[in-house]
Amino acid sequence: MVMKGHIFGILVFQFLTHLSAFPSNDVKGNRVEINVQTSTCGNAGSNDHFKLWFGNGNLKRGSISVRKTEIHPLHGPFEFDGSKRDTFEKGHHDMLFASDSLGNRLGDFDLLIIKKTSTGLLSRLTSGWKPEGITITHYSRNGKTARRTRFEFPKDCKRGWVSGEDYYAVSRKGTFYRLKGSDDLKIEEIVAENFKGDVECMAEYWTPNEKERSYCQAP
Repeated sequence: MVMKGHIFGILVFQFLTHLSAFPSNDVKGNRVEINVQTSTCGNAGSNDHFKLWFGNGNLKRGSISVRKTEIHPLHGPFEFDGSKRDTFEKGHHDMLFASDSLGNRLGDFDLLIIKKTSTGLLSRLTSGWKPEGITITHYSRNGKTARRTRFEFPKDCKRGWVSGEDYYAVSRKGTFYRLKGSDDLKIEEIVAENFKGDVECMAEYWTPNEKERSYCQAP
């Protein structure tokens, strides 16, 4: 009888310990899912390494400004390795899952920043990547969708390419900037102050819900 009581006590202790391992609120233990869709255009795939950041900011009039506060932190980097088998292939969907402690506290993202790093000299000279869409979804601890944000890229096979190692910025309205001359900068330098000067507009479009197009003039 004593032995059974001892075993029961151990089981109760293990159960309580197991419960205490779960987060005590809805903020902790959230999960983020990132779906990256590569275009079906010719040579759209890439073997390079990519980093993605999500945040809030503005793209207009030849400049980029990022709001980075405790309420609106820059979210990332989320990394993808195109050199792995069946990753970032033409017409392919790639998924990344990560734990996330900020999902339920953030509003919708309106800015995506992309940084490509070449995997070799040949890649640096020839490789480009053309995404079709990138979706970030936050799930709460109970598995329900808390928030979903999607960034669309131009369908035109001549536009919307990530071809260099500079930073690229994309707005939810479809404005696509290349921050020329930023290849050696750290993300903190991009965010620290408005990036002006060598900002090149790669493409632009707007949805039917947008009454005005942005100030970016596509080539």
